[in-house]
Amino acid sequence: MNNQNPGIYETIRCYQNKIWNFNAHYNRLLKGANYLNLKFDLSTEQLQELIEKEITKNQFLESRIRLTLNKAELKIKCTELKNGPLSNKLVSYKGTRPITEIKNNDRLLENKALAYAHSHSAVDALLIDNQNYITEGSISNFFIVKNNTLITPNTNILKGTTRDIVLKLAKKMQIPVQLQNIHLNDLKDIQEAFITNAIKQIVPIFQINQQKLSINKITSTIQLEFQNMYYKLK
Repeated sequence: MNNQNPGIYETIRCYQNKIWNFNAHYNRLLKGANYLNLKFDLSTEQLQELIEKEITKNQFLESRIRLTLNKAELKIKCTELKNGPLSNKLVSYKGTRPITEIKNNDRLLENKALAYAHSHSAVDALLIDNQNYITEGSISNFFIVKNNTLITPNTNILKGTTRDIVLKLAKKMQIPVQLQNIHLNDLKDIQEAFITNAIKQIVPIFQINQQKLSINKITSTIQLEFQNMYYKLK
């Protein structure tokens, strides 16, 4: 991590003037600020007002808000979110993030992993530790379905805001959940897989490295329930 200019960031999805899952992002930004001893004294209402001003100024139908906080300032950037080609493939990449508690600005490893994924026509790269356990994606959290149970890593990861929603939906729909480490060798026996993040939301995965998968009942059920939440927001 670059100690000369420590900082954190948040990425939020917005629909016109409506901010998706704002409180979860605010709380994580506050946690990161406390972790790095950065000054951040805006209330939820104050930060939301600043974001809404930026959204109104740009007038995008859908947008991505990037919040960047360092010792000098808080920056808010709004960019248009466009639907482009979406890969449903993942590749594995050796390496794990040095700090998982926060979204820090030093993304050297994650950027290398994501560039590797894109060079192999994949949507993201699964970060693999020295024991060949999957921790997370470079920009996402990772879920599998095995024996009709939803499984996701729970240690050495950044616990994403969309990941939290998925776990709550699974509980609501009485889908069995296990929070446990996933080894690369475990993938040969899985039924389904998907990734989550704030911008792409839920992405079903049809291929991991050379292994082919298909979307089945649990992934599609969770995805539908999530979309229902999204359409209520819109």
